[in-house]
Amino acid sequence: MKRKLLLAILTIISIGCFADSQPTDAERKANLFIYNGMLFSIQHFESIGSQNNTVEFCGWTTKTSVANEDEKTAALNDALYQSVRKTGEITIPETVQAAVTYNGQLQGNATYKVIMLRANLFRAAGSGVTSQITKITIPKTVQHIESRCFDECVNMTAFVIEGATDGT
Repeated sequence: MKRKLLLAILTIISIGCFADSQPTDAERKANLFIYNGMLFSIQHFESIGSQNNTVEFCGWTTKTSVANEDEKTAALNDALYQSVRKTGEITIPETVQAAVTYNGQLQGNATYKVIMLRANLFRAAGSGVTSQITKITIPKTVQHIESRCFDECVNMTAFVIEGATDGT
């Protein structure tokens, strides 16, 4: 019963109840960075020391550079490819860091809160792959889960949002 309820909830989330705030690919590409094998897109930058800097989690990637348009496209495509092929239990980080430059000069590192999960991120539908993710842990900082993020994640048995309670 819990598994069916979980799949029903994920289906509702995957339909796109948060789709109104999804960034376009052009917006996403403008602010990409790679951190520990994961791809992120800056959604808001206030200052190096700000607690209000935010990012979208775009997935895991084997790419190491997003210096030009071709590399950005390749990294975004690779992130979808790699993410749907993750296995077992996965955890999305709550915060990440990235170097901040201005006019080519390093200004320091900024910390960003992960507030969004990319559309189609773990979407197995149409990929020819059966998702092997069994559990996902999402940080309490996530405010938006974009459309079809978990479409056909049929092996998922646990969906944890840190800081949430299930009433038991």
